[in-house]
Amino acid sequence: MQAENNYLESKEIMLRVLGEKHPDFALVVNELGTLYAKRGDLKKAETYYLEAKSIWESSMGKDHPQYSKCLNEFANVYETEQKYIESEHLLVEANALEVKRLMQSVTYLSQSELDKYSKTFQIRSEKLFSYALNRKEIGINLHFNDISTLCFDNILFYKGFLLTAATRLNALSTTSVEVEELSFQLKSYRRLLGIEYAKPVTEREHIDELEEKANAAEKELTHAVADYGQVMKQVRWTEIQSALKPGEAAIEFVHFGVNFPKGTDSVMYAALVLLPGSEQPRFVPLFEEKQLDSEVYGNSISDIANTLYASRGLVPNVPNTGLSDNIYEILWKPLDEYLAGAQTVYYSPSGLLHRLNLPAIPIQGDSMLGDRYNLIELASTRQLVVPNAFKPAANDALLFGGILYDSDSTAMSQPTALLESNSFAIRGGLSFSNIDTTLRIGTWSALPFTSREMTSLEKTMQSAGIETSTHSGYAATEETFKTIGTGGKASPRVLHLATHGFFFPDPKSRDGQSSTWNTNEPAFRLSDHPMIRSGLIWPVPTMPGKPASHFMKVQKMASSPPMRSAR
Repeated sequence: MQAENNYLESKEIMLRVLGEKHPDFALVVNELGTLYAKRGDLKKAETYYLEAKSIWESSMGKDHPQYSKCLNEFANVYETEQKYIESEHLLVEANALEVKRLMQSVTYLSQSELDKYSKTFQIRSEKLFSYALNRKEIGINLHFNDISTLCFDNILFYKGFLLTAATRLNALSTTSVEVEELSFQLKSYRRLLGIEYAKPVTEREHIDELEEKANAAEKELTHAVADYGQVMKQVRWTEIQSALKPGEAAIEFVHFGVNFPKGTDSVMYAALVLLPGSEQPRFVPLFEEKQLDSEVYGNSISDIANTLYASRGLVPNVPNTGLSDNIYEILWKPLDEYLAGAQTVYYSPSGLLHRLNLPAIPIQGDSMLGDRYNLIELASTRQLVVPNAFKPAANDALLFGGILYDSDSTAMSQPTALLESNSFAIRGGLSFSNIDTTLRIGTWSALPFTSREMTSLEKTMQSAGIETSTHSGYAATEETFKTIGTGGKASPRVLHLATHGFFFPDPKSRDGQSSTWNTNEPAFRLSDHPMIRSGLIWPVPTMPGKPASHFMKVQKMASSPPMRSAR
């Protein structure tokens, strides 16, 4: 009650001093809307959000972030009131404005700045997925509204464009001196425009001139760099559908924190299924993350090891049943009814699904999912419209496997010791909560069967006309890896790495503490970016009289591009 009185008093003061069209007055009005929404007084909340929306539009313009924020908060009220058409109008407008701002920002923000900015977009996308989930649960037919199309377009933008755009644009901008200058000009114009759009409408200067110069620079870049237009192209779900042939389907898997109609600690997985003849994508809820966590990681360590071997076509050291049959029940069975007539399925995984070999999921008896469908994994189904621009310089492959990490004979006599150790938690990778934080000392076992795997791959590739080179044993070092693509040599077309990988958990999820939980920790352990908290293990040259493991060095992803094929 006191908060309400304080806001109402502030509103009256702002009205007298600043007037009803001032941004600061709009801020108080917007906060009143939020207050009433939290109290469940939705009619009052609606009234105040309508007023705030009108003021933001006239005083700051639609391009200001506060306008989009108001639209999203207003949509939350409409969702609660089950006014879905009104909600979707606001969500579509807000989403278009946010995408526009992010597309402009990607040309001039640093990677760390863009990561923070895009995090906001990701959080709002989670709200969108939560709306779709809630509608499904209360029996609203998602086939007759736009929420699923907006979900699909959002995930295409986030996974297919935003996560890689800055890196790809930076690589393109250094192809020549002329292109680098054009890129610099575009960044300058976009940065100046960002500053101007943050001002009230009446205080902005040179907007039209800056927009014209920015557009001209972007057009020149598009003409000068063949791949620039492809990198910046925005793909909609309708284009994915047009790329599908009869008998094909596309699936975008998503995972999100459920935060509507109320906040929870539940992480939900869902799929967006698209077929050539469907009117729009279908949103299909699947399971909670803890269910998959239990099915995959509730097994013994030896079961997990055998599953990893079997998924690579290798002979397990102890017979087991591999992945649980229940994984099919929770992950794929709900999708079967939407895939009628599909033989080939393009899919983009999300979250823990990156750690599963979907074709190897058992259905019944000896039958696997890969026997029923031709499953093709993509980083994003955007690739069906805009293929990756990578053009290999040669038809060659470089293979690392059978790596020896420790010269100690006792350690080497038990190559599976790590799998049997209780010091590590194997969860599709290794969690290093018990390892020295310097990451310079540790003992690592050889990975069983990776040498045989490398030899098998070498024969397969050579039979396909691919020139291969291999590194194994103590010759497969970090220093060897760092020479790839140096000295005027082109990078290989195929790079296969079979080594230990690691990841540190999200610092915000450790015992409910924030990312500042221990200021003595190395900065990369506390990063919000999961790729910076992960890496690969390589042996380094030994010092006389010392085993290699005592000088083990970690090649962190922070200092080299992430490689999805590594394990």
